[in-house]
Amino acid sequence: MAYTDPIVDPSETRAIMGRRAEAYPIEGAEDAPTALAMAGAEIEETTVQKLKRWANPAELPNICDEIDESVLAEIGMRVVEEYRIDDTSRSEWKEKAEKAMELTMQRTKEKTYPWPKASNVIFPTMTEASNQFAARAYAGIIPDATIVKGKVYGADDGVAVEDPVNKGQPMMHPDTGKPMWIVEPGARAAAANRTAEYMSFQLLEEQPEWESDTDKMLHILPIIGCYFRKSYFDPDLGRNVSQAVSGLKVIVNYWATSIYLAPRISEEMRLYPYEIEEKIRSGYFRDVQLGVAMDGGMDKSAPHTFIEQHRRIDLDQDGYEEPYIVIVHRDTNTVMRIT
Repeated sequence: MAYTDPIVDPSETRAIMGRRAEAYPIEGAEDAPTALAMAGAEIEETTVQKLKRWANPAELPNICDEIDESVLAEIGMRVVEEYRIDDTSRSEWKEKAEKAMELTMQRTKEKTYPWPKASNVIFPTMTEASNQFAARAYAGIIPDATIVKGKVYGADDGVAVEDPVNKGQPMMHPDTGKPMWIVEPGARAAAANRTAEYMSFQLLEEQPEWESDTDKMLHILPIIGCYFRKSYFDPDLGRNVSQAVSGLKVIVNYWATSIYLAPRISEEMRLYPYEIEEKIRSGYFRDVQLGVAMDGGMDKSAPHTFIEQHRRIDLDQDGYEEPYIVIVHRDTNTVMRIT
C-alpha cells in the first residue's frame, strides 16, 4: 500500500529526497551491494513474488527444479493414488462404455454358452447408428471452409462525429452531405468476420489434425457418450494444437457434479521413449531416467504411460491450494513437470 501526502506532490517529494542524497552522500553507499554480497546477505523472495514467477511459463516453464525431492515424491504418490480413486469411481460406466465399443467394432469372441463354440453373430446396428450420426453432424460442423462464425453482441450502428453546433447530432460531410464517422456502422461485424475467417484458416490449414480428429470424435461420441478436445500451444511445433481425447482416457470422479467443479481432472497419455527424450532436452520434462516401460515386455521402444492431472496443491503452505498442472509417470510415481 502506498501513502500519498494530500498536500505534497509525490514527484516533488522524490526530487527533494534525491537532492538531499546528492548534498549529503553516505560514505560507501555505492559499495553497499558488494558489501552485502561479501557478508553473505540475501534478499529473500516473498511467497507472492515466487507464485507470480511460477505463474509465468516464459520465465520458468517447469517449477520442479525449485521443489524439494521429498515434496515431489509426495505429490507424485498423491497424483497417482487419487487418479486411481477417480478411475475406480467410474468403473461401472467404463465397463459399459468398453462393451459398447466392442459391439460397435463387431469384435467376436468364442462363446461357451449355451454350448462351447456357439454361434456369435453381431448385427451392425450400433455401427450403422454411429456412422449415421457422424455423417449428419460432420456436415453441420464443417459445411464449408468457414467453420467459425462471428457474432456481434450489442449495437453495431457506429460512432458518429458530433456536430459542435447541434449537440447530439452527427456532423455532416460538406461535400457528400452524409454523416462523418469515428467508427463506421458494421465495423464490429466486419471485425468478427475477419476473426472468424482467420480462425477457420487456423483449424483447417495450420492444425491438420483438427479435421481428422473431428471425424473420429463424431464416430465415438454417440457410442460412449462423451469426448473431449484439448487445445494448447505446442512449443516443439511452434503452433496451437487441437487434440481429440476419448472419454475413456479422461478421468474425472464419477460423483463430481460437473467437470468444472471436479477437484481434479486426469488424462492418460502414452509417450514413446524418443518423445520423452525430446521433452527432456527441450526443458518440458525434468531430466529423469525412467528405464523401460513396465508393460512393454521385451520391447525397449514401448510407450510409457503418464498422467497429466489438473489439480490443486498447497505448495506455499498458506492453507489454500492453488491450481497446477502436474505430469507424473504412472508406473514410478515420478513427477516430470509442474506448471
